[in-house]
Amino acid sequence: MSSADSSAAIVTGASSGIGAAMVRSILDAKLVDVIYAFDLKPPSAEWPPAAVKFVKVDVTDEDAVRRAVMEDVRESLRLVVNSAGILGAHRLVKGTKASATNLQPHPAAVFNRVMNVNVFGTFNVMRFAALKMSTQSPVVDRHGHPERGVIINIASIAAFEGEGGQVAYAASKAAVVGMTLPAARDMSRYGVRVVSICPGLVDTPMAGILPQSAKEFLSKSVPFPKRLAQPSEMGALAVHIAQNKYINGAAIRIDGAIRLSAL
Repeated sequence: MSSADSSAAIVTGASSGIGAAMVRSILDAKLVDVIYAFDLKPPSAEWPPAAVKFVKVDVTDEDAVRRAVMEDVRESLRLVVNSAGILGAHRLVKGTKASATNLQPHPAAVFNRVMNVNVFGTFNVMRFAALKMSTQSPVVDRHGHPERGVIINIASIAAFEGEGGQVAYAASKAAVVGMTLPAARDMSRYGVRVVSICPGLVDTPMAGILPQSAKEFLSKSVPFPKRLAQPSEMGALAVHIAQNKYINGAAIRIDGAIRLSAL
């Protein structure tokens, strides 16, 4: 089988958390022949070397992303999952109420970094992936409609009701959700779908910084099931989106019906 006949997926932030679960889910579902795992550090998970290729990529680096997407991926690019992201929790004003002299505003550098990774990083990969998909041969589905690929961006329910200390993070994920529909409309003429997944509370290394008592409290706040989501459940949704050709332009919540409160 030549590279032109083979299919590929790209997963960013693939070395841990939701990204690593995406790689495993795509592998298990046999959606593509090769997965390109984009991250800054190699994955700790053991994946078949013939099926998963690690590529060291900073998603905010324009030239690096262009080379990785347009040159390193030699197969037909059918699926992209943008999982790379950071938290950067910080309140708009920080300090004690007792003394106004020690109050400090939200650092601009923190806000800019979160927006750069979560928004521009997602956009950066998406634009080159969309370009590559647009020029390749389509796959015709059983209804006779040609599709060239699907792009899935990982947002968050913080896009809709961010908690205290999430000004930067919530803004960045709201931006990812905001890009979804116009991007889907832009790419409709090329047969490329764009969808966002909005996870709730997920048991990932990011959640690992929380004490067990905090995780138990958060678990109880989920209406049903009363637990943190597993990364594999995010992966299962991504597989379904890839297989269900009528899902397009949507921001899909997967959160156990939780609505974040003002903490």
